[in-house]
Amino acid sequence: MLLLILSTLFLTTIYSSNAASDDVITFDVRLLDGGDITYSFNRSEYGDCIYTSHHQQVTCMVKRKYKSVVDKWKYNPLQLKYLSVNCMEQTYYANNRHACICVNGSDAANPGKSKQHDNLHYCHLTTLPEGMFAKLSQLTLLDLSSNAIKEVQEDTFAGLFSLKYLDISHNPIGSIAVKFLCDLHMIEVLKLKNISMSSKTFHKRILYCSSSLNQLKFIDLSDNHIESIPNQLFDSIPNVQTLILRNNWINFISVTAFFGASNLKYLDLSKNHLPAIQNSFCKFMYQVRYINISSNRLTHLDMDDMSNCETMTVFDTSMNMIHEKKEVYHNDQTYKFSTLQETV
Repeated sequence: MLLLILSTLFLTTIYSSNAASDDVITFDVRLLDGGDITYSFNRSEYGDCIYTSHHQQVTCMVKRKYKSVVDKWKYNPLQLKYLSVNCMEQTYYANNRHACICVNGSDAANPGKSKQHDNLHYCHLTTLPEGMFAKLSQLTLLDLSSNAIKEVQEDTFAGLFSLKYLDISHNPIGSIAVKFLCDLHMIEVLKLKNISMSSKTFHKRILYCSSSLNQLKFIDLSDNHIESIPNQLFDSIPNVQTLILRNNWINFISVTAFFGASNLKYLDLSKNHLPAIQNSFCKFMYQVRYINISSNRLTHLDMDDMSNCETMTVFDTSMNMIHEKKEVYHNDQTYKFSTLQETV
């Protein structure tokens, strides 16, 4: 018997964080089932800086020696395992508009001085020239969230063959090139939260690569302007288990939107504009367990539309305006639900 509980149950938010100590920096993605994906590294002075060879510029969140950073990028790039630069987020310098310091010279920035040398200046990370990470083939984690990046080009992440975690969330990205992920054969976690992505950008080819990204398990696209889920989205990402589309503008989901999503287990569609659930909603989601569709615009729910959701254990429909719920007996399976009146 399949028991679907439609109530005020709210799925635990999938959580991610990064924590740092003097010796170790950890990035953690916690999943709905209580598990997590954790990446830990020995703290490195080079992990707080980005070197842009085109401008001969180093962008750092803390005081670093310009020459040692440049030498590491030029002569020992395989020693870089992680990079985490978040200029808009870091508050060490008290003014978040002046979080990062750029240097074009041989001296390091000194945040203790009110007056910097002429070649040192407060800055933001705004551009990612093509191929800037090409030599960092052993880099495992790249966190560029909370910056002022406006564009991602096709070859921006070229050469990052070992990368498992990519976060470019909280950037005003107006343009993302097709195939921007195609060198990232080992990618497991992709975070594109709050990057001003619209349906014009989020099309069926945006995650497409001729060689499938079979290791990709987790995608966060929350807090964007996406209006629909394109067909064939999962062609190159067949093993995604968690998809977060929370707080978008989604108002329609086609029957074939999840074609190829045979390994999807956790789907968060909360805080969107969905007025209804399409027939055979779970048709291609053979392993889905949790669906969060709370805080949408549902007024009617027919369980016959969910008849393919055979593996689902939790279905959150709270914070909608559902006035009618229909219980259905289908294929000798019983679908049960609460008759609780739900309001926004």
